[in-house]
Amino acid sequence: MNKIYEHNYITNFIIRLDFEKKLEEDNFESLFKVLEKDYKTTEKYDIHNANVVFNENDASKKPSIAETEVVRNYIFYNENKTERFTLNKESIIFEALCGVEYEKVKKYIKKLVDILAKDYNIENFIRIGIRYVNAIKTDFKDKKDILKWEGYINPNLIPPKKIFDNQVLLQHMQTFDFKTDAKNHLGCRLQVGIPNHELPKGLKEKVYLIDIDGFSYRKVNTDKAIDILDTIHEQDIELFEMCIDNKLRKEMQ
Repeated sequence: MNKIYEHNYITNFIIRLDFEKKLEEDNFESLFKVLEKDYKTTEKYDIHNANVVFNENDASKKPSIAETEVVRNYIFYNENKTERFTLNKESIIFEALCGVEYEKVKKYIKKLVDILAKDYNIENFIRIGIRYVNAIKTDFKDKKDILKWEGYINPNLIPPKKIFDNQVLLQHMQTFDFKTDAKNHLGCRLQVGIPNHELPKGLKEKVYLIDIDGFSYRKVNTDKAIDILDTIHEQDIELFEMCIDNKLRKEMQ
């Protein structure tokens, strides 16, 4: 997306790697050193997770709340806080509020993966993924234009005019879940359409959402993690291209 076009509509870009085994709490110094030079603003906060459990020996079969688990998160921001890395004992998460060059982020991810394998004996990730959220927003003169995306969006993804009355349609979202690569056990959840965050109020903005969430659904060895990330990234881009049309491509160049 931003790798191809000079301009883009990316509002969120996320890379996440979930560890097969949990790291020892507060023993992340080797990982911190990778980020501290360029992501200097740091903070930490705790998340309290409570799991629901069922006791099979209990005749009532009523669920109970297990002991609360505390997960401490360490966050590293860039200078203007548009990007951040979050580290905890369960995962690494990179988040950006705009389009970011994938190769730039991958450089840090690769270093972190290498350290996880060498210093923390992490052999596998139970899930890795890349998510692109695109909010394509344009001006309009008439409310009827809110639903007009010809030339910008794949015609198969535009609301059918013969079924819906433009004056009463409040939202039009579609979700597709599918396999993208059976060999590498990769999948994707694609959400597209015209969102409305003010339901049940009427549509007030002309926005088309393309939310692409590519991921692995089986374990990924640390040696293969970067190659799999590359594959997911390429497939995310291909899906984006399938969703858009030539007028949008021209405007993004």
